[in-house]
Amino acid sequence: MNRLYIFGDFNWLETPILIGELGYESLRGSDSYSFNFDKNWLAKYGDLFLSADINNYHRGSCGWC
Repeated sequence: MNRLYIFGDFNWLETPILIGELGYESLRGSDSYSFNFDKNWLAKYGDLFLSADINNYHRGSCGWC
């Protein structure tokens, strides 16, 4: 899986902060995307919704916890 780390650099932040990780995988011609919020971002800014398509929760390292 390819991963891209997403950082926020909004004018109301003092320094850029890790928001989460965007994942991409292509298996047998089918593309799959995922997004995993950083737990520190959610602890501070969990009430801020960046997109109606992305729920604000952290998926644990096991993939389902």
